[in-house]
Amino acid sequence: KAVAVLRGRDGIFSAGFDLRVFQRGPEASRRMVRMGAELILRILGFPYPVMTVATGHAYPMGAFLMLAADARLALDGPWKFGLNETAIGLTVPQFAVELARHRLSPPAFARVSAGTLMDPDGALRAGYVDAVEPADRLDGAITAEAQRLRALDGPSFTATKRRVNEPVIQDVSAALEAEWGGGA
Repeated sequence: KAVAVLRGRDGIFSAGFDLRVFQRGPEASRRMVRMGAELILRILGFPYPVMTVATGHAYPMGAFLMLAADARLALDGPWKFGLNETAIGLTVPQFAVELARHRLSPPAFARVSAGTLMDPDGALRAGYVDAVEPADRLDGAITAEAQRLRALDGPSFTATKRRVNEPVIQDVSAALEAEWGGGA
């Protein structure tokens, strides 16, 4: 059975959306944000397990990817995780607010508007990741989690994932449509 693993490169999982695209105007911004939201929806609805492995910083889109995944690991280190849009002069997209509402702990969700970035242990407490591993144990943890996920009954996993994720899929889809309108 397949397990999709999204792993960052050394020092960065994802720095988020390309800020230069936002400078090109509303159409380019709409297209980019919509494509990011559609990727989140694909992960939420993907029939196989999706694991993210944050090997470094995970700013907004990276944090969205982690929140959409079925299993989330992080490398321990001097990294920062979170939704920092307001700290850099952007508004958190409504689809991301809905994703965060479903996935983060209530105290962490309450701080989304503050643009707070957190270290790996804070990301664990907030709900961005399920485990934080030191470098010498990360590969073993990835292998163990992938084996655990592969051992699950496929049809049962897919049906349960659909049930668990249906409310967030509906809320993310509705928010995307309300805020960003028609197709990509």
